[in-house]
Amino acid sequence: MTLAHEYAHATLHYDLYKPGRFRSIDEFRTFYLNFPQEEHERLEWEAHTFASLLLVPPWVLSKRLTAEERKGIKIRSLDDKGREKLLVALAKEFGVPTDVVSVIMNEERFWEG
Repeated sequence: MTLAHEYAHATLHYDLYKPGRFRSIDEFRTFYLNFPQEEHERLEWEAHTFASLLLVPPWVLSKRLTAEERKGIKIRSLDDKGREKLLVALAKEFGVPTDVVSVIMNEERFWEG
């Protein structure tokens, strides 16, 4: 996940981190310490979402959820415990933390009816 997250920053936020922008570590540190928190949070959300989409493609997850529904598991009707159990199983299957699967489930509205 970390590599995919950092790749997202390098790809999506190239202008902020492009080579040669900072002449020293101190210059970068000053930039970083003065960067608005709200903007930092947005950049982190973008990188996390990009990495999640890369590691758990929605179309693959959709096919996997369809297979669960064929077994009789009603994804949209699961309670919190059932959702957590499904997230853990999917995360293990995809080899990612549960929050990565959760991002895709929420962004793609797979929980909604």
